[in-house]
Amino acid sequence: MPAYILPPYNGFSHEERVATNPIQRDALRRGLIVRPERCSICGFSDPSDPTGRGYLFLHLEDYRHPLEFYGVCKSCHAALHARFRDPARWLRVVRRHGQSGRWFTLLSDDPESQTLPFDQTYPHGLPGEWDVWPLPAAPIDP
Repeated sequence: MPAYILPPYNGFSHEERVATNPIQRDALRRGLIVRPERCSICGFSDPSDPTGRGYLFLHLEDYRHPLEFYGVCKSCHAALHARFRDPARWLRVVRRHGQSGRWFTLLSDDPESQTLPFDQTYPHGLPGEWDVWPLPAAPIDP
């Protein structure tokens, strides 16, 4: 039994979540993906220390697609996963670094979303790492 069981996230179980790690490691080793050099939330980068201070997580929101990840620094990654129990911490990160339509600004902070299927919480998915989705047009009054 593992020392730590990951809680559900976007409807994915501990087993489903950890099953992506060897897939990502193999893809990195084979050159199918490249480890990010910059946090897609705050822009932090320390390529001189990629395994220490400059380590970037290959963060997933949809564990069905382990190679479609977001590069996220340690600090932002911790705040992102703490958003359900400490939403104020996460909102500070979003306010400081967020641009409307960026993937991380669209994340749910509803604790129920941890157990709901990804497609139910995000029926349109999420934008790519550096993409910005346009905001819906404001309705025009007749």
